[in-house]
Amino acid sequence: MTSSVAHGEIFGQESEIQQLVSTLLSSEVDGDNPVLVASVVGVGGFGKTTLAQHAYNNTRVAEYFDMRMWICVTDAFDESRITREMLESVSSSRFRHDSITNFKRLQVALRTRLVSKRFLLVLDDVRNNDKINLAIGHENWQKLLSPLKAAANGSKILLTTRSSMVAKMLQSAYITNLECLSDKDCWSLIKTTMFDDTNHLINSQLANIGSEITKTLSGLPLVAKVVARQLKFIRISQCTFKNALYIAVSSPRTRNLKLTVDLMWMAQGYAYPDGCRRMEDIGKQYVDELSEECFRIGGDEHRRIPSSVRHLSIHLDSLSMLDETIPYSNLRTLIFFTSRMVAPINISIPQLCVLDLSPCKIDRVLDSIRQCVHLRYLNISSTAINMLPEYLGKLYHLQVLNLSGCRLEKLPSSINNLVSLRHLTAANQILSTITDIGSLRYLQRLPIFKVTSEKTNSIIQLGYLQELRGSLHIRNLENIDAPNEAKEAMLCKKECS
Repeated sequence: MTSSVAHGEIFGQESEIQQLVSTLLSSEVDGDNPVLVASVVGVGGFGKTTLAQHAYNNTRVAEYFDMRMWICVTDAFDESRITREMLESVSSSRFRHDSITNFKRLQVALRTRLVSKRFLLVLDDVRNNDKINLAIGHENWQKLLSPLKAAANGSKILLTTRSSMVAKMLQSAYITNLECLSDKDCWSLIKTTMFDDTNHLINSQLANIGSEITKTLSGLPLVAKVVARQLKFIRISQCTFKNALYIAVSSPRTRNLKLTVDLMWMAQGYAYPDGCRRMEDIGKQYVDELSEECFRIGGDEHRRIPSSVRHLSIHLDSLSMLDETIPYSNLRTLIFFTSRMVAPINISIPQLCVLDLSPCKIDRVLDSIRQCVHLRYLNISSTAINMLPEYLGKLYHLQVLNLSGCRLEKLPSSINNLVSLRHLTAANQILSTITDIGSLRYLQRLPIFKVTSEKTNSIIQLGYLQELRGSLHIRNLENIDAPNEAKEAMLCKKECS
């Protein structure tokens, strides 16, 4: 059993990934050995693992191999652990071989699984142990990998390593040496990590700062990601103040909140005096710049919404007078604060990440939502919606789905395609109808699970929900066929009660 592994964006290494994919898809063999070895070599932080992840997840690669395995090796060379992990990757059950402790028996079991199968094995972060010379290291690896020779021609081993000597020790037929990124590619990586979009419009001041930062990163993708995450944290911290401005920025009764935020920033040390300008003036400038991205429509005001707005809250009973003035294409957040009927929005909002329709009196999911491919948060709770469309399962980035209070009879069969989903809120009788719920492996809470004799609803499904926590009620335990099934639910490893 194999699955995809998480991977980040690739910048400046497009030709390397294409060449690597071509190598993995080649039918070339190494003499009598059906297994060909390819290596990605580079110092720490050069993006070796990310490159390997892209190759591993490539659609053509996934279809070409019968089995795929991903093993993290690192410093400790533990032949039994590595063999066991390979065996578990190609087995239908991750616990079937727990009782096997003998290394040779593990190898026999692995060989049996691989006979006449074409596999891809990724050995990530293989290092050279300074205490063992290369000859002994080579012998150890040859012994460990010997069961793989029973596989079919076209099988591949892809290893990532910091040492070219390790690549040669494992007799790599192809070696990809990674080099540092250009400043331009580093900046693209930073922008994508911060904004989830390389084309995100930013002001010239931030662009200049970013350009200066990239010059200090030595072209290391890992360092660029670390810097980007720190900048993103700062940006999120600023968004905390944006949320306060969200409500205050357009309301005459709370305009003094902008001054309060200004003074808070000054007290926190975010605003420094600049020549002849006071700290208060600097803080006001910061608040004004941030508030340009947030906008609130409410009351009797009918102001034109600036194109710079990214986060919009609406306190109106109808959008009929505003549809033509709202810059939908630029929005990232759209929140409604109304309990009356809202005119359907049939305008594509491709960059939308947050949509809250919970107070609205709507009875169907808006057709335009199918275009919101970047949507991460969808709240349609307490609406009159009684059926969800199948295309909802194509919102692969969705992390939060709130359906509480909806009059749903069932969920679409595509719901288990939401592989990024972390929080699903709905009535218990609705949640218990989800089949193959193990596909939602990042799900945090599941109040009820009903065991059936069907594989898609067996208790084994709970074993894939490794982040599950909170209260969990398991019903119909009489449908568990064997003790091993209960073991595979991994209940002892969950923070559930």
